[in-house]
Amino acid sequence: MGGTVIDTVIGMVFVYLLLSLLCSAAQELISGLLRLRSRTLRKGLQILLHEDGPGDFSARFFAHPLIDRLAPKDRFPSYLPAEQFSATVMDLIRSDASVNPFDKLPAAIDSLPESDLQRSLSALAYKARGNVDDFIGELERWFDNTTDRVSGWYKRSTQFYMLLVALALSAAFNIDSIRLADSLWHDQAQREAMVSMADQFLQQNGTIVAESSQDSPTTAVEQISNRRQQAIGLLNEIDKLPLPIGWNAQARESFCPLVILGWLISACFISLGAPFWFNTLSKVLSLRASGGRPAKKPLPANE
Repeated sequence: MGGTVIDTVIGMVFVYLLLSLLCSAAQELISGLLRLRSRTLRKGLQILLHEDGPGDFSARFFAHPLIDRLAPKDRFPSYLPAEQFSATVMDLIRSDASVNPFDKLPAAIDSLPESDLQRSLSALAYKARGNVDDFIGELERWFDNTTDRVSGWYKRSTQFYMLLVALALSAAFNIDSIRLADSLWHDQAQREAMVSMADQFLQQNGTIVAESSQDSPTTAVEQISNRRQQAIGLLNEIDKLPLPIGWNAQARESFCPLVILGWLISACFISLGAPFWFNTLSKVLSLRASGGRPAKKPLPANE
């Protein structure tokens, strides 16, 4: 019984892992086409620089050659190095201030037009005790803290897309969790095949999961190309699964409202993401490999 439960769980988790990888690839394609990363980063920088609108500091920051040349015309980069941010801000301060900031930093910042941004820069200069190198370091830490928050905004904004894509994939492939669990529970051959495939996939494709769980400073074109190739490979893996998935004649004839509930369950689980299911699968396979505690041998009877 214990082996049946573990093998069934492995089969279900493996399906969710494959679908979550495919879901991540599709979601990244959507993000690339809609430029969600660059839009979120731009919004975060506008908030960081406190200003918005034509002619203000943030507008000149985005138009600066160090920033403007990081992406094609009329686009904003998806990623921005902290060093590029600090160099651009220092150049704008130098052009706005009546004093060279590299000679007299506090005086240069005090000479800027009074604004929320000026007060923020003044606080950073005070923290750096007027030292230019330390001030540049504070600017970069300020930027890094903002990009951390921007990453959180991006993940929350894409979670909705992730759930929609997961539901669409569940319906397209007819991934009914209720039916899958029942099939795996009653079919030993299916369970054994799924355990073997899961173990093999885990050993050969761990890097795919790692790449899907982290941001990569690739261009939008490279990112879309990489995700497309990854999606094709995952579709081939899903097609090999010895499970009752897809839309054959039997699936169409047995369709009922309970199948939709199975799709919703699948979508919720798939949207948890590939890293979650990768870690879960690793732990369950390790548990299966370790086996149960061996039974104690009976002590010999005293003669």
